[in-house]
Formats: sequence, structure tokens, C-alpha cells
Amino acid sequence: MAGARAATPRKVDQALAKERGTSQQGFRDRTGKQLPLNAPISALGSAGVAVALYFYTVWAMIFVFLGAFVINLPTLTHNWAAHPDKGWVMRLSLGPYSQLEPDDMISKQALPSMLVAFLFIGFLMWLDRKEASVATEVDRGFTTSGDFSVEVRNIPVGKSGEADLKSYFGKWGAVHSVIVAYKSSKFMLKRNEWEALNLERVEMQAALDLKEEGGSTDQAGREKLRAVRERLREVEQDMARMQTASKEATGVAFCVYDTEQSRFKCLDAHKRTFFRWLLHKVTFGCLGNNPKYLKSYELDVMAAPEPSDVNWQNLHYTRAEVSVRAFRTLVASMVLIGFSAAFFIEFDRWTQAEVEQLQKTKSHAEADQWGQVISIAVPVVVTLVNFALSYLIGRMTAYEHRYTKTDYEQSLFFKVALTIVINQSMLGLFVNPKPSDWWDNSGGAMTDALYNAISNFQPELQKFIQPELVVSRYMIARMAASQKRADRHWEPPETSLGEFYASATTIAALGIIYGPAMPLCYLITAGALFASYVSNKYTFLRVFKNPPMLNSGLSDIFSNYVAFALACSLALQSVMYGTYDDGSAAAEEGVGSFPIVALVFLLIYIFVPMPCLRAKAVETVDTKGAKFSKVEGLVNYECPLTGPLPSFESDEMEEARTDAKKPLARPGSAKWERQMSARSGKPQGAKRLTVRMPWSKKKPQSVTML
Repeated sequence: MAGARAATPRKVDQALAKERGTSQQGFRDRTGKQLPLNAPISALGSAGVAVALYFYTVWAMIFVFLGAFVINLPTLTHNWAAHPDKGWVMRLSLGPYSQLEPDDMISKQALPSMLVAFLFIGFLMWLDRKEASVATEVDRGFTTSGDFSVEVRNIPVGKSGEADLKSYFGKWGAVHSVIVAYKSSKFMLKRNEWEALNLERVEMQAALDLKEEGGSTDQAGREKLRAVRERLREVEQDMARMQTASKEATGVAFCVYDTEQSRFKCLDAHKRTFFRWLLHKVTFGCLGNNPKYLKSYELDVMAAPEPSDVNWQNLHYTRAEVSVRAFRTLVASMVLIGFSAAFFIEFDRWTQAEVEQLQKTKSHAEADQWGQVISIAVPVVVTLVNFALSYLIGRMTAYEHRYTKTDYEQSLFFKVALTIVINQSMLGLFVNPKPSDWWDNSGGAMTDALYNAISNFQPELQKFIQPELVVSRYMIARMAASQKRADRHWEPPETSLGEFYASATTIAALGIIYGPAMPLCYLITAGALFASYVSNKYTFLRVFKNPPMLNSGLSDIFSNYVAFALACSLALQSVMYGTYDDGSAAAEEGVGSFPIVALVFLLIYIFVPMPCLRAKAVETVDTKGAKFSKVEGLVNYECPLTGPLPSFESDEMEEARTDAKKPLARPGSAKWERQMSARSGKPQGAKRLTVRMPWSKKKPQSVTML
């Protein structure tokens, strides 16, 4: 039998794999329609707050960087004309070689740089208000399950039943349902195995029907189909045993109220304030928690994520376990950055030695040209290290077992952006301890910054091609031995908003940090952000899968990174003013005080919670009293371990009913038998035996046996 199976391998249908893969790619709204490429950003709100905020943010930053370049354009023009004897790097940048009068130092360098700093602070203020307005706009325009739900953590072990939770949360309004989260990682593995086997069953059945309609039989294929069906029954029995066995609660539950007003009251009652924390510590804390009753101080109640955002298989991991894994990811990333720093140090030493040797044997101009040529290796290495960092962090973050996809994307964004900003924007300054050498015409930090800014176009333009996806679909998929593997290679990539935000952060950070010293970086950064906006919008609408609905947490982290980059930029300005040849004149006019003033305003904005400076999103009740059960299209939370069990036999009955509505197949084929079975009402899976009754002289009769 094994030889027969090997002799008749099932052919992989590449057209079917392509159809399945392309049907999943590109964002689709709730009606299943794809948006046009020129769709307004407001139309992307159906994908969640994070998606709309990303495109709003990148689009606004393009104009912010263009404004910064325009502010510095007179200074750049003056510097280019005032130093015709200098190299192009020095003429495009502002540094200690600038020969300016004290008044010109203020009007042409210090004041424009401070105005640019205030421009970025204004952008941060706008972004805060945009977060609040977009969250409100999406909340009002798209009613979701999260509008009615709260997430509950730290539930006592003995009080995690649905009845206890309903009784407690019913104080604030009628509860539609309570979904308790149980440990379900093993169940999810079984469920994934069942889905793969069921897909294989459907494909094998279709292949057998096609052969039998052509008049041929495939006994080996039938034996293999029978084995797949038996394995499906075993997996279904295993899942049923897991559901009936004792379940272990994770201490997490989701409470869905009938109305949004009840949810709002519940969240307001469980707000964490200093007074409540102090009351808990002074009174109940010393007495201990009484597991007999649910107390509000024992529970951690917060706004619930959307059902598509929950990673049910990870809810049983403790925060300590997740933090340890995240720390390992950061350590591995820093080790890789250490190798990058070692390369930069050795490369800088080798470059200086080569330039000095050429200056002795040839002219200084030729030595400078050679130094600029070999400096091109820096952005190449930086790009390779950035790719390695993104790949390493992406792999390790997946094993951190985050509770929600939002947590995963935020963790991925934080670590990828942090490490790439350090590798691309900071190492060039720290490797060379002499600030006066940053403006070296033969290659220095400013030359590297310019090349790195230009290299930011490469990963953004590459997204239009998607070389990894092309190789996976048109090369690896054609060598697949099974339909399941071919389908997997044709699947579109997942939408990673963390990577979207990380790419925008690394591009913007480089421009913000080096812009005061090299204003051309502002213009190049604006172009790179435009390329990022166009490429990411294209891949989001036409290439990637639908993303989960994420909140504004990614935008908050982005704001912090912009503020950090702006602080580094102001520090660089202070160092730049301190290295001027005419330091006494600069000190006399107080040029160094301009970045300090801007830094003070930035710190006030960050640390002083003034309502006139910072805006916060406010919980709104805008469903107009609609009940959860009356709103169409809402999906309730469902723990996999307590949800309905899948059944391939039920799927077969549904397939038979679908076939019965189609034209009859060739009489005698398996597909024809299923159609006749569905039309006559006979049980699916019944066997037909042809027998001759001993007392009858008629033709053999067909008897249905179960």
C-alpha cells in the first residue's frame, strides 16, 4: 500500500494556492471591499486607531521636516557661498570652521535651530491632540466589541467562576456575558493541527472526485483520505477531552456589558488613584485579601482589547516571565550593537591611517576624495546590522508570549527603534571622541549621517517589490511537496504596525539629531518619510493581511522617541557651539543658551502635565444606548477551551448540501452519491452495498448501510 501511495503522489495545485493567498492580501473593510490606493486616511480608521494615527503622523512629519529645511535654507545658502575653498561636506554642514560674526552666529545658526526645536515641540503637541481626536473619531464611527467590554486581571483563584464575576460586575449594569480565560496553549496546538488536517481532507476529496468523474479510481488516495479522517477523529476526541477535563484559570476574564454606559461606570469605579492605593495599603493590605468575596482593590480592571487582539494561548504567563524574555532580547540586541561599534572603531582607525598615508604621498584633495569613497561602506554595514537587528528582535519578541497583539507590536517597536537609532544615529558620534573631527572632509560623523539618511530610501522602496515574498511564492512554493506547504508560501505577510512605526522613528530620529549640523538632512528625511508613507500605504492596502485593531499605545511610544531625539539634537547643538574656533565670541553673545532654552521648554512639555500643553484621550459614551446584542457585526470574546468544538463530519454535511444545489455530477461518482444523499436525506457517510435478495428474481438492489 505504501508503494501505491508513493507511485501516485497528489499534484500540488499552484493556481489554487495562488487564489487562496491573493484572497487574503490587502486591507478589507467590514463589507469585504478593498479600499483604493488614494483612499483618505480617515477611511483607514476601520482598521483601528493605530493605523490611522500612523499615516496621519508620517504625513504631518513630511511637512515638519520641509519646514525645518526652509528655516535653515538661508543659513545653508550663506555657508555654501562663504566657503568656496572647502569641500562639499563642509559647505553643506555647519561646524566649527564657520567664520561668522557674533550677530550672524545668532541670526544664522542659533535662532533658526531654536525655531526648528519649537517646531518639533509644536508637532508633539499636535500629535497629542491628534491621538485624542482620532481615538474619538474611530470610537464614534466604528462601534466595536471593546466599546462594551472590560478586561479583568488578578482574579482570586477561588472566585474565577462566571457566576461570581457576573454578580460582582452587575453592580454597574446588566452584564451580557462573562468570558473566563483558561490555559489553552495545548488546545490551540490541537486546533491548529485540526485545521491543517481538515484542509488536507477537503483537497484530497476534491482530487478524488475529479478523478472519479473522469472514470478512473484511486484506491491509494482513498486509503490516505481514510487515514486523514481517522486522524481528524482522534484530534477531535483529544480536544473534547481537554474541554471536559478540569480547567486551570489564568486569573483573566472579559466582562461584556449590555450598554457602554455600564462599562463606563465600571471603569470609573476601578480607576487607580493614589488615595485608593493608600487606603488599600493602610487598611485592607494589612488584613490580607479575603478570597471569599471579590473586592475592587483586588482586581485590575481596564478597557478591554478587541477580540481579534487577544492572544488566548499566552494569558497564563506571568508578567515576570514576559519581562525576563524581553530582557534577553535586549541583551542579545546590545551584543550585536557592540559588534557594530567595534567595527566602526576599527574602520575609523583604518580610514584615518589611509588618509594620512595618502596625504603624505599625494595631495590632500585626493586623500579627501578617497576618504569619502570608503566612507560609503559605513551605511552598507549599518543597513546590514539594522536588518540583522530587526530579524533577531522579531524572532525573539515572538517568544516573549505577550498577552495581546498590541503588547507584541509595542514591544517590537520599542526594541527595534531603540537599537536601530543607537546603531544608526548615535554610534557615529560616540565612536569618535573628538567633536572637531565630526566635520572632517575626508569622512566623519556628518558624512556618515548624510550617507545613512540617503540609505533610508532603500528599505522603503524595497517594500514595493517584496523580494522575500516573491522568492517564497514563485520559487519555494513551486518546490512544495504538499498543498498545505504551497498555501503557506503563498500566504501574504502579517501586518506589523510595530515595524511601520519603527521605520518612521529611525528615519525621523536621524534627521532630528543631525539636522542642526547638516540642514540637508531635513530635506532628505522628508523625502524618505514620503517614500515610507507611499510604500507602507501600498503594502497595507494591497499586500499584507488585515491587521488586528490596536490602540494608540504605539503612537505614545513614537512621541517619546521624537522627544528623545530632539533632546539629543539640542545636546549636539551645545557641543557644536562649544567647538567653534571663536569660542570667546560665542560665549560673549550667549549662543550656547539658545539650545538650553529650547531644552527647558521641551522638559516642561514632557514632565509638567499642563492641560494647555498636553491633551489626553477621554472615554466617551457614544453608542447612544444601543445594546451589545442589537449591534450587527460584533464578535464576542471566546476562550478556545470553552468554545464550540470543530467537526469535520459537520463540514462534510454542509459540503453535501452545497453540492446538492449544483448540477448533478457523473452518475456513480462519489460526488454524485453525496448529492443524492443530501437530496434524499440519507445520513452523510452511509455506505451503499449492492446485494441480491435470495427470494427475488429482480435485478440487484442498492441497500444503504450505516
